[in-house]
Amino acid sequence: MDLNPNGAVPPRPPDSEHLMFADFAIPRVRGAWKLDVLRADGKALDRTKREGGWGSVSLVMHAYAGGEWTARSMRTINRLVSKLAAASQ
Repeated sequence: MDLNPNGAVPPRPPDSEHLMFADFAIPRVRGAWKLDVLRADGKALDRTKREGGWGSVSLVMHAYAGGEWTARSMRTINRLVSKLAAASQ
């Protein structure tokens, strides 16, 4: 997410072996996936093969689009939407 409240629809950076960017975008927001690796048991991320935290997405967006960026997981965004919807009822 672009921290500029007047930010436009962000450009789509090229994918890499560590990140994949979605075609989905709205003003200030671009979808992205971190391509972390699961442990052999498939139950959690392999801590030895992490490619950076969500901050790594922000760094790529800054390099590609300029400005200041923050990254949030979809789980965080869904929880925020739920809380806002409940508060507006």
